[in-house]
Amino acid sequence: MVSIPEPRRIAHLRPAGRSGAYAARVWERFAMLFFICVLILWVWLSAAVVSPLVRLANQAEKFPEDIEAGARAPEKGPREVVELSRAINRMQDRIRSMIAARSHALAAISHDLRTLITRMRLRSEFIEDVAMRAKMLSDLQSMDHMLKKNLEFLRDGDAPLERGPIDLGSLLQTLADECSEAGHDVVFINGPRQAVLGSLPELQRLFSNLIENASRYGKHVEISVRATAPDAVEIDVADDGPGIAQQDRTRVMEPFVRGEAARNMNENEGFGLGLSIANSLAQRANGALTLLENVPHGLIARVHLPLAASDLEGRTVPVRQ
Repeated sequence: MVSIPEPRRIAHLRPAGRSGAYAARVWERFAMLFFICVLILWVWLSAAVVSPLVRLANQAEKFPEDIEAGARAPEKGPREVVELSRAINRMQDRIRSMIAARSHALAAISHDLRTLITRMRLRSEFIEDVAMRAKMLSDLQSMDHMLKKNLEFLRDGDAPLERGPIDLGSLLQTLADECSEAGHDVVFINGPRQAVLGSLPELQRLFSNLIENASRYGKHVEISVRATAPDAVEIDVADDGPGIAQQDRTRVMEPFVRGEAARNMNENEGFGLGLSIANSLAQRANGALTLLENVPHGLIARVHLPLAASDLEGRTVPVRQ
């Protein structure tokens, strides 16, 4: 018999299971430490690199329609991201300058041309031939109307006007009455009282363009309002004209684009700006404009707008009667 004290027990006499468990615990600690390091690195990369790039991409996607004048990309983060942000800010400044210069030039040209049209209208009054005088005045009126639409389209890029709750029923009834007084068959189907949040001049221009467009191509125009959700409302401006083909309904809302020839071959030919202006104003009011088919024939211009949260009584913007 050999007796060996406990502290001097050598390694090869230890049970094999205890050594394997010890090695497993060491590897578990190494794996946990590696996982923690990877997690810290991922969080740092997300905060320092990925997040600035995501913000930069979102701002580039929104420019120039949804970014206020003067808004710039934050120049912070890694050196490469800072340089990219500075380059994008310089590019946006150049684009803003180009848009402003183009708008000012077109506005000046339109203003000068309207002055010349006024002179030509006065001189046309002295034409002795009645038929020729009528044709000249009709052409001058069409030119003046086109320049007016150009100026309205250029003003869409300006800063938004003061906004507040607006009585939608009163606004639409006023516009329908004005069109009826001008000799058009326009009917407003009054529904429950609703208030939308927006700018009164912009909403007036929005629905005036839609009603004018419907009156130009249809004999009867019907305006209706209905609530589609607790916080949303839809306004339909329906006419009985020739309508627009489904494949052209998105394209006609672009500037200076008109629909099929059936919708343009008459004495009241448009200039392709009414629907474009209306679409831009609907988006500025946090809404949307869609074109639908009116059965059996015609077109429905549907505007989706959010309702105002405040009460109508005593808070709505007054509508000029």
